[in-house]
Amino acid sequence: MQLNDIPLFSGNESDNAVDWLHEFLLATANFHDSGIVRLLSARLAPNSPARQWFDALDANLKMSWALFEPYFRERWITAPQVDDAARQWELFQNHVLIIDDVLDNRKPITIDDIITFIDLVTEWSTQHVALGAGAKKTEEELIQATMKVIPSFIRAYIQVSLKPGPQTLTDLCSSIQNLPPSVLDLEVVRREGEIDEMRFLVHVDRRLQAMSEKVDNRLEEMSLKIDRLFEVQSRHTTAFAHANGSTEIEVPATTQKSEQNPASTEGIIWESCSPITSVASISFDSSSSVATPQAQSTTLPATSE
Repeated sequence: MQLNDIPLFSGNESDNAVDWLHEFLLATANFHDSGIVRLLSARLAPNSPARQWFDALDANLKMSWALFEPYFRERWITAPQVDDAARQWELFQNHVLIIDDVLDNRKPITIDDIITFIDLVTEWSTQHVALGAGAKKTEEELIQATMKVIPSFIRAYIQVSLKPGPQTLTDLCSSIQNLPPSVLDLEVVRREGEIDEMRFLVHVDRRLQAMSEKVDNRLEEMSLKIDRLFEVQSRHTTAFAHANGSTEIEVPATTQKSEQNPASTEGIIWESCSPITSVASISFDSSSSVATPQAQSTTLPATSE
């Protein structure tokens, strides 16, 4: 669900604060802690009881979600909900650690990147541990769920390097915060390799498209040439029929050859471009609808230029 899809919260009796908070936390699961309170402020209805309560709240309590959330729950969620633990568990499972801002376009990793990474993970860990505490699950279940929402290269490092593995969720989050800089450097190199490979594949795809277009254009040119040759053959046939002054249908000898040997395409093209010196004559019998071939053929004198 997008943040803008969540209705404004007014704090009236018609509002279900539990459902509203649940949807809000799902929409902001991947935001930094310091920005979540500002996002909540933007989803409060103007001049509503919730807005008036928020404006009157101590500014220090609005500095982070970890400080603000207990006061919001105390004020607007008056009775504990039976399914509150289930809601916390769902939020916990969707609380993904995103560190792309630290790794993208940075090579090699600098000390400032490491500090940014530690700050980001520390903020994420604080929220994650708080969600885990409300989920009412065992440490093993919390650790297994957390391994699914951390980046794959961090998960691989923990599985290979940390033996025995972390026993509590707090230990796991601490291990992520203390990740060696070399692990981050290797991940940057790996991502750069993926980008180079993608660029190469795009280049190859463009070359193949260009070659395919050239082949298509060549085939089209050859098709046009063949059409012109058959057009020349047709003109010769028509011109000869008019010159003979007969109602007979005259078929060029080249056509007869093509019917006897359909595979001889080169012969058709060659002979269609040569002077026509003889034709076979086919006449129609008025008493029959079947054309009767004549044994005699007419030979034309060679035309002198």
